[in-house]
Amino acid sequence: MKTINLETDTPLVSIIMAAYNAADFIAEAIESVLNQTYKNIELIIVNDGSKDGTEQIVKNYLPSNKVKYLSQENAGQTVAKNNGIKNASGNIIGFCDADDYWHAEKLEKQLSILFSDEKIGVVYSDIQAINQHGEKIKLTEKLNGKQGNLLDDLLFDNFIPFGSAIFRIECINEHGGFNESYRMGIDWDLWLRFSTSWKFGFSTEKLYFYREWEGQMSRNYNGRYTGALIILENFKNRYPSYIPQKTYRKAVSDIYANYAYHISLYEGYNQRLFKYSIKALMTGFTRIETIRRVARALLRRF
Repeated sequence: MKTINLETDTPLVSIIMAAYNAADFIAEAIESVLNQTYKNIELIIVNDGSKDGTEQIVKNYLPSNKVKYLSQENAGQTVAKNNGIKNASGNIIGFCDADDYWHAEKLEKQLSILFSDEKIGVVYSDIQAINQHGEKIKLTEKLNGKQGNLLDDLLFDNFIPFGSAIFRIECINEHGGFNESYRMGIDWDLWLRFSTSWKFGFSTEKLYFYREWEGQMSRNYNGRYTGALIILENFKNRYPSYIPQKTYRKAVSDIYANYAYHISLYEGYNQRLFKYSIKALMTGFTRIETIRRVARALLRRF
């Protein structure tokens, strides 16, 4: 792998923006990418069958030689993002969701970390949450900012904000892109695979602005945790030497515990709460974090 010196080299960065009915926010997202202080970029916008004015807004930016526009029938974010990757020309890949936006120095700051060590494949950053109106809001949990070899940590927690991350194209070449059979957790699956051969870097600065709004997919806890069990099992089958059976059982137990916690949070006491609490206890209930989460679920202390 060629060593990159940012003082003399300017590798092309491909930023992929999947968009579905994003007319309300996409202009802000596009401009945040085009206005980066690091200039050697291409923005690939994939319109996933939008029915609103998304296409009309995007066309305003097509005179720029930095913008590529792809349109597809509605097939979901996973297909749209893979479509973007297939059409990317850059050595580095990044993503910006069409309802979020980037800090102007995001690429400049993260590239310096990425190329400080040839073993770093992914660099993510802290984020700033905003509401529908663009006002800053506090996140419910603080980002831990772990760096280095993160597989053991990622098995228990997908703590990497997806849009904040950039990564080398070699990660995709080695491990493939997004698994289109998954509806949720596609980023966690990607980070797990990448972490088998690459280190992760982290920027403490809030370089990604993440918009939280009612009803978004990330609040679908039923889909999130049933999907996580499938992702984890498939990862174990593909990379058996990277996850011992004892660790796998602990990770499954942790998913059940988190599922029980969210059932308690949103549904209260019911049969499903006790079902998944018992599953957590019987599967591999030895991590103190898992024990605390089940206790909080059963005691309804949030």
